[in-house]
Amino acid sequence: ATRQYAVFRIEIKLDGASEREIRRLGGLGKRVLPAITRAARYGAEQLASKIAEQELGPDGALKVVTGKLRASLRGRVLSTGATVVAAVGVTKGPATKYAAIHERGGVIRPKNAKALAIPLPAARGPGGKPRYPGGPREAARKHPNMFMLKQKGKPPLLCYAKRVRGKAGGKVSELVPLFVLKKSVKVPARHWLSGGVRKHRDTFVVAIQQERTALLKG
Repeated sequence: ATRQYAVFRIEIKLDGASEREIRRLGGLGKRVLPAITRAARYGAEQLASKIAEQELGPDGALKVVTGKLRASLRGRVLSTGATVVAAVGVTKGPATKYAAIHERGGVIRPKNAKALAIPLPAARGPGGKPRYPGGPREAARKHPNMFMLKQKGKPPLLCYAKRVRGKAGGKVSELVPLFVLKKSVKVPARHWLSGGVRKHRDTFVVAIQQERTALLKG
C-alpha cells in the first residue's frame, strides 16, 4: 500500500517447471495464462465484494458512515504474464483520503485550518451519517448563532443556542454542541483490508480452482 492508497496485492507466479509444462501442452498451454488471469480478476472482485459486505458494516472492523469507502473498494488484475498480480483495495474516489489510515492507523492533522472539527452526536443523523457534510461552514449557515465555547483544560466546542420550552411554559435557550475542535486525532489501526483478505482469502482460492476445472473440462 502507498501512503495514500490502501491496496493488498496477491501474486500468482509460475515456477520454471510449470512454465515448461505449459509449453509442452501446446494449444492447451496457450489457454492457461489467460485462464489464470480471468480467474485472478474474478477472484479479486469476489474478494473485494466479500470484504465490503463483512468488514465494512455493523459487525465488521469499520462502521459505515457515508458508504464511500465500501463503494470504492475494487478488485482487479494489475499485470499479466508468467506472474499474475491481483489487487484488492481503494485507489480512486474520495475514500483514498482515509482508506490507508484506517488500515494502518496514524495521526490526522489539519492541512488548511487551525483545528479539526470532529462531529458530536448532535451533528450526526441516523446511522451516524453527518447532518452537515460541509462541516462547520454548513452548520453555521443553518445556525447563524453558532459560536465557539472555550473550556479550560479541554478542546473548544462549536455550539449553537436552541430555543426550547421551559418549565413554566416560557422559552429558554439550550446549548447544543455540534463539533469539538482538536489539533490532531489519533486513528487506531483497524486492518479492515489486510484482515479481510486473511479472513476471506478462500473466496479467491475457490475462483482459481473453478477456472482450473473449467479449463481442464474444456
